[in-house]
Amino acid sequence: MSIALLTLDLPLGVLLAVVAVVGLGTSGTQTLIYGFVANYYRTNVRGAGVAWCAGFGRFGGVAGPLLGGFLISAGFQLNAIFSVLAGLGLLGLLLALPVPTGRHELHSILIEPTPHAVKP
Repeated sequence: MSIALLTLDLPLGVLLAVVAVVGLGTSGTQTLIYGFVANYYRTNVRGAGVAWCAGFGRFGGVAGPLLGGFLISAGFQLNAIFSVLAGLGLLGLLLALPVPTGRHELHSILIEPTPHAVKP
């Protein structure tokens, strides 16, 4: 929503406030997603879940500027580019909504050390 507000003809002070909200939203989301993913997956697959999350985050970090460059080279107006980015943000929201966020019931598993071979 805040990205869409960047397309409006706003006074400079209001525009800077909107840019700050956009920055908080993107930086905050990138930071909080790691905590969410770490709590979402079981312990034995948590590392893989966080790694996949980081990988897709890096992909987005590369694909976003590429998409912006392609849209600029195709002659799109700046307002249209921001609208495309806002639409992608909305798509991300719609994809994230079905993810269950309830607490999982944790089961304790007792792990005992294996006995070492006794030398005669």
